[in-house]
Amino acid sequence: GYFLSVSRMSFSLVEYVGSLNLSPYMVLLCVVVLFMLLGCVMDSIAMLLLTVPVVYPLIEAAGFDPIRFGIVAVITVELGLITPPVGMNVFVIKS
Repeated sequence: GYFLSVSRMSFSLVEYVGSLNLSPYMVLLCVVVLFMLLGCVMDSIAMLLLTVPVVYPLIEAAGFDPIRFGIVAVITVELGLITPPVGMNVFVIKS
């Protein structure tokens, strides 16, 4: 998180996505797909700690409510954690 704030990578990413002229829902769809893919191979806490500092400015620039985005992010992360190849939540339920 410190590296991302010092390098200002999240701001440059917001500027880049803003230059693409995507609709706000397309930006949200890209973020949801990213969370689903990362959920297949990463733990939920690590994934959220690594992606939220980058994704939050995008969502805020798209005009979405941060609380609602948090709910969507948690649900998407949990859905990603039950999908193969790792499916960490499935192992937890089995044991």
